[in-house]
Amino acid sequence: MTSQCILELIRGSGQVTVHLDQQDRGEMFSSVVRLTLSVLVLSCASTAFAISAEVQALCNRGEEEMLDGNDQAAFSTFQEAIEINPTDGLAYSGRGRALGMQGLLEPGLLDMNKAIELNPDNADFYYYRGLLEEALGDYAEALQDYNTAIELNSNLADAYLHRGLIQQWVIGNYDAAMESFNSAVDITPNNPEYISTRGKLYHRTGENDLALQEFNTAIQLAPDDFLLYEYRYFIYGDLQDYSSAMNDICHTIQLAPDYGDGYINRAWLYLQTEDFELSALDYTKAIELDPGNPELHFFRGNVYAQLENYEDAVADYDIAIAQVDNHGPLYYRRALVREKLGDSAGAREDYEAAEHYGY
Repeated sequence: MTSQCILELIRGSGQVTVHLDQQDRGEMFSSVVRLTLSVLVLSCASTAFAISAEVQALCNRGEEEMLDGNDQAAFSTFQEAIEINPTDGLAYSGRGRALGMQGLLEPGLLDMNKAIELNPDNADFYYYRGLLEEALGDYAEALQDYNTAIELNSNLADAYLHRGLIQQWVIGNYDAAMESFNSAVDITPNNPEYISTRGKLYHRTGENDLALQEFNTAIQLAPDDFLLYEYRYFIYGDLQDYSSAMNDICHTIQLAPDYGDGYINRAWLYLQTEDFELSALDYTKAIELDPGNPELHFFRGNVYAQLENYEDAVADYDIAIAQVDNHGPLYYRRALVREKLGDSAGAREDYEAAEHYGY
């Protein structure tokens, strides 16, 4: 999962995926926490809590280990700090985050609860507990913790960002979400993640001119972030500005040549411009990167059918059906192609299967 992937937005439908498995939730928590470690002031040396020099040194070392991605070592370091001083909230917070980064969300949550019990006025603790709750799908609790974090520290931009995501995608209150995103941008005006997140909300509400402005700004600030070009491609696609969309998706692929969605999105764009051979080539590249994806064989089969390359179309449908044998449209598409090949019996069987599976 990416850093903004607290909620996976299903493109174009506005749905929210909240059924992440444990590994995905851990990866999401890890990516978000890693990004904010260098922003939030969490070093023991900067706090007002009276702790021993030894515990302070351990906490600082644990923070550095997390920044370096060595979460297991960080866990051990914070564990050592807790053994020396079992009433130190920062040590529990650090251990809780280290657990969360390893996908151990519920044990991490217990540590964050302990940290807050020991230091109830620390805004960062509520923010990190909110991340854990959000990763677990406990959105009401996460929202409450983000609100508390903001009450304690009105300059905690990441808390506004994640509160806004919940307000937008879980509650559906776009006005409240926009206020939260505005606050995040006001606090940190040159943060491309905050700006692009606000741009996505503009896109969601159909304000595409404002969305483009936001993504133009975000790309100026982070010109090597391929996902920014990809999302601007979607906006241009909605505006049917296929030339600009093509420029952006090609730039996405140039920056991330092993990113399969880049080829899938460009293949779709080639379909809009009826460049079927180029579309088939991009689906082929996407299949090379993700060979076990039956959906890609279905899509390429459809393109082969457009090219009247019926044998290859049937071969792709066969592969897809072998993996997903209860999908009506697959049988229907294969039936059409089998008719073109003169296979009346096979086509009849597929039409019956398509009807059986509700298509």
